[in-house]
Amino acid sequence: MPDKLCLTRDEIKALARSPRTDGQLSFFRQNGIRHYIDGKGWPVVLLIAVAFALAGCEGERGVPDDNEIMSPSDAHMIPEKERALVEAAAKKGNLESVRRLIAHYEALSGSDELAEKWKATARELGDSNELYFYASSTVLAARRESNAAKRHAMLLDALEAARRSDASKANAAAQQLIREVGRQMEVEP
Repeated sequence: MPDKLCLTRDEIKALARSPRTDGQLSFFRQNGIRHYIDGKGWPVVLLIAVAFALAGCEGERGVPDDNEIMSPSDAHMIPEKERALVEAAAKKGNLESVRRLIAHYEALSGSDELAEKWKATARELGDSNELYFYASSTVLAARRESNAAKRHAMLLDALEAARRSDASKANAAAQQLIREVGRQMEVEP
């Protein structure tokens, strides 16, 4: 297992080309790079999220027009003609199609609700990565929750998602999250 799971703050500043957290968060949203915010408000980017973003940028595209602006998120866009086919396959449980739709809607400004809908579908289908991202973001949200009953329910939800992630595809990060949530629940009143 690598010693490092996340980018350092300096690496995040360099990648986003911004020393400010709001500029960094904007960059990650615009470019479809998965991230979460830690308890102190700093963006956290897993190395695997950067690898996925870079992998999505690879591949052949037509030569852009002189007026066309290319961005890394363009690689995730599904052409209008193809989107109906991808959505039909996703509705039939094709996980790869669901993943494509998540990337598409995350890259598309103002489509957060649609992205969340497909993320929920991916979790229902047992997608290990979506389950892990959901579990880790739910744990972080639980840490900020002041209502003890809500916090406990959130931790239970995160624990279930982390266990499903690990059962779907054994991974050290999910196992570590399971242990962390277990410890956190032990100290809860």
